[in-house]
Amino acid sequence: MLELLALGLVILGIVLLFNLWPQPQPSHRQRKPSPVFSGWGTSSAHSLHNKLLQLLRGDRQAAHRLLEHVRHLHPGRSERWYYEKVIYDLQRDRRS
Repeated sequence: MLELLALGLVILGIVLLFNLWPQPQPSHRQRKPSPVFSGWGTSSAHSLHNKLLQLLRGDRQAAHRLLEHVRHLHPGRSERWYYEKVIYDLQRDRRS
């Protein structure tokens, strides 16, 4: 009986240690938010930005989240590419 209690305490200790042990966090490169319209013409930048907001019915937070997600998946692309990708994906998903 005492042996079972000791075994149970050992197992409980192992479970507690495992759950309390700090888990390594994935290292995500912290990037500074890039200027929205850097490097490409302002008229096309505003039109793409406005088109995205129109598709999202003015939800700026959703637009920001979608752009950040695409930036994370495809680093190193131009801002114009990110906007075009998000707009294309929204339109594609809404057709299905």
